[in-house]
Amino acid sequence: MKYVEPLVRNRVPVIFGLKSLSDLLGIQEDTLSSIINSSSSFYRSFKIPKRSGGRRQIDAPYPSLLHCQRWIAQTILPSCKVSTVAHAYLPGRSILTNAKVHCGANFLLKMDFKDFFPSISDRRLVGLFLSMGYSKQVSVYLAKICSLKGTTPQGSPASPALSNAIARRFDLRLLGYARSRGLKYTRYADDIAISGEMDADEAQSFTIACAISEGFQINHKKTRYVEAGQKMVVTGLDISTGRPRPTRQFRREVEKEVFYIWRYGVASHVNAEKIYDPSYILRLKGKLDFWRQIEPDHPRFLRCSERFRSAAPDYLRS
Repeated sequence: MKYVEPLVRNRVPVIFGLKSLSDLLGIQEDTLSSIINSSSSFYRSFKIPKRSGGRRQIDAPYPSLLHCQRWIAQTILPSCKVSTVAHAYLPGRSILTNAKVHCGANFLLKMDFKDFFPSISDRRLVGLFLSMGYSKQVSVYLAKICSLKGTTPQGSPASPALSNAIARRFDLRLLGYARSRGLKYTRYADDIAISGEMDADEAQSFTIACAISEGFQINHKKTRYVEAGQKMVVTGLDISTGRPRPTRQFRREVEKEVFYIWRYGVASHVNAEKIYDPSYILRLKGKLDFWRQIEPDHPRFLRCSERFRSAAPDYLRS
C-alpha cells in the first residue's frame, strides 16, 4: 500500500514490475523484455525536409513498440503537470492560441531550442516517472520504452507529452521572469516567444542561462528580435496587424499552386513543374487545412478552397 498510494493519488496505473507492465500492455513478457533491452531494433529511421532547410531524422517505432508508447502516452502521461504557457500537443491549444498571446506587442524576442527531443535524455525520463511514484526499476522500464539510444526520439507518440512535462520547470522560470518585467512568454514545442517592452540582451541572456541549467541548448541561428513596425511572426503566423493570420508569402504560394492545378489540371502542372513528390497534392491540402484553421471565412481562402475542390475533388471534403 505504501507503494500503491502515491500512484493512485497521481492517477497513474499501478505497475509492480515487468510482468505487471506486460499484463497491462497486453503483450508477452519476452517481447516486452526485448523492447526494453534492445529498443533500437524496434525502429525504422528516415529523414524529411525541414521548413528552414536541411533534413530532420524521424525514428518511427514498429507496431509492437508503437503500441507500448501509445499506452504510456494515453494512460500515464496525461497525469503529468504541464505549464499554462505551453501550447503544443495539448487539447484546446495550438499555434493560434500561442500567437494570440503576443498580438499587439511592440517588441518580440524569438528563440528556439536546438535538437529539442534528442536533448531529453533517458535519465531525465527516469526522473519524471520516479516523481510520479514508480519504483526505480519500473521507471527505467518506462524510460527505455520511450527512448532510443539514450535520448527521446522524434517519431514516438510519447515524445510530445514527455517534452512538455520535462520543459515545465523551464517554462515556470521563464514565466516568472516575464511576469516580473511585465512581459508575456509562451512556448510552442521548441519555439520560445517573449513579447513586451524589454531589455532584449537581458531577456536573451536569462533565457540562454535558464535553458542550459535545465539541460537544453538554444539554436542561436534562429534568435530574432523584432521591434514595432517590423514584420512579427510567431509560430508561422503574422501578428503584425494585431490578429494572427498566415503570412502573405504563405497565402500567395498556396494561391499560386492551387491556381495552376485548377487552370491546367493536376497531371499537367506536376509534369510541367517536374514535381516528383508523390504526396504533393496531400501536402497542398495540408496547407489549405492550416489556412482554414486560421481564416475559415476569408474570401481568398474560400476561393482557393473551391478551386482546389474543383481540381482535386478526391482530396478535399465538401
